Amino acid sequence: MIALTSPSADNATLVTVVDARQRALAVYRVDSLSGKIKLLSVRNLQWDLQMVHLNSESPSPQEIRSLLEPR
Repeated sequence: MIALTSPSADNATLVTVVDARQRALAVYRVDSLSGKIKLLSVRNLQWDLQMVHLNSESPSPQEIRSLLEPR
């Protein structure tokens, strides 16, 4: 597992936990004053990671591949 922290806009800390084996991601908010932890989001990444591209600009991965393939 990998854990990453980042500050949030409301003076709390966001903790992102990545489980590479399960291919899952969880995001928690830790209140700086009380120490309370709240689970904000959980996502299984299995299907996300099988996409070729999403919301990307040109050139797309397919366009780059076609330029690099031998003719």
